[in-house]
Amino acid sequence: MASGPIIDKLPRELLIQIFEEVSKPLPDGSNSHNAILSCLLCCRRWHDVAQQVLYHEVVLYDKTFKPFIQTFSPPFILSPNRPLEWTKSLTIYVDALGCSITPEGERLHPSPEEVIAYTNQTVLPLHIVPPILLQMPNLTTFSMIVMLGCCDYDAPAELIGRILSALPSSCVNLELDIDHVGFNAAGTGLAHVCEVLAKILPRLHDLRLSMGPICPALLCPKFDREGGIPGGGKPFVPPVFPHLRSLVINLSDFGNTSPCTEDRLEPPNDSEGTCVSMALPIALRQLCLLGSFPVIRHLWLVQTNHDQCPRSDDLSLYDSLMRRNIVTGKTLLMPHVDLPGANLDEHCYMMRTLDGRQLISNVFDALVKFTEGYAWQETLSGTRLPSAVLAPGSAADQRHAIIEDEIASFDGGYKAHPHGSCALWDLERMTGHRLIWAVERDQLVDVAPLHEWTPPGWKRVIGDNGEIGPLVPDDAPN
Repeated sequence: MASGPIIDKLPRELLIQIFEEVSKPLPDGSNSHNAILSCLLCCRRWHDVAQQVLYHEVVLYDKTFKPFIQTFSPPFILSPNRPLEWTKSLTIYVDALGCSITPEGERLHPSPEEVIAYTNQTVLPLHIVPPILLQMPNLTTFSMIVMLGCCDYDAPAELIGRILSALPSSCVNLELDIDHVGFNAAGTGLAHVCEVLAKILPRLHDLRLSMGPICPALLCPKFDREGGIPGGGKPFVPPVFPHLRSLVINLSDFGNTSPCTEDRLEPPNDSEGTCVSMALPIALRQLCLLGSFPVIRHLWLVQTNHDQCPRSDDLSLYDSLMRRNIVTGKTLLMPHVDLPGANLDEHCYMMRTLDGRQLISNVFDALVKFTEGYAWQETLSGTRLPSAVLAPGSAADQRHAIIEDEIASFDGGYKAHPHGSCALWDLERMTGHRLIWAVERDQLVDVAPLHEWTPPGWKRVIGDNGEIGPLVPDDAPN
């Protein structure tokens, strides 16, 4: 009795594993969509299985976003063939700086025409995202990153709230990196993103935020703008976030702004009072002590302090990246300096860590990711997932290859650099001492900047108007 090909007898689960291998990015980082698309056209059985693999993780970039929404926006939602029901992860990544690239791969600033295309929502019509999310009932991870460089995306006040409200209850991992989306208008309800986030936070496992001004209403509507628990005689019942493993909030661009106003009658940037970087640590610390985060691993606020240095005429001050650890009540400050690049048009960044290392990268964002503890990572396929999901040995770890940030140690390559020095290193060679290092302070709201140490035998040049200048030997004239 004749029998069909063995591959036709394979169980669906095994076919899925085979197609997952076929769909993996190639070693050079290029995608292998052509291979999985060929499987779609083989037969009906393969089509159904390959479709499940193809739409398991959806990644939308500038060039693919609009064609995708044109395919899956209504009336497609009424079609009986709904491949997005297989989608577990949706990553939306828009980078306007990448819209103009030279043949050599150099990124250029967007042209005036491209700026208009982004600001008038031609390239990125985010209002279509909620209907798309309604077709993803099994979505577990949603990441949206909008990096517009010198552009600003002016979204309706309620747009981000509508997107968050459209996330299915199965979505437990959320990343919003939308500093350049101008959604911070006055209003309540969906217009107040903090309130919308507060409604979904109890079900989340991993949350990373880098967005406009926020406030303690993210955690509980009863918190006041300064992060304190309101009085009034009523007992305060703290919220509980039973599944939250990591909560990382990057306040780099908006930490010094005021929180959202209580009545939301004015845009938050025009409000007065305690800044966000003060209010959020207070609120988070209170909830932490009250047991609101029973399984939390990382509860961090990350911020640069270059805007908080009180004096610009003090050469002993250093910019630093700060990480406030809400669980331990400590703040880590890691100083960073600019370094010369390979040519006069480029430069690198060096940061010192608590364990004494000097990390160097030509991308400042790489140092920020290090400060965030790599809470979320990008795979070769473009999918962004929480580090907890990509834990070694997990199914996700076996399916994905992680894009490593270009960070080198001091001994790992910069000594041979044609311009491998900076004023700090030159001064440390002269004095024979390390003059600045990372510090961990036993406070959450202490934002005092880091100062360069003055070693024995050296002094600071003081200007006529009190400016604090560079180090010189003690016997040098003022």
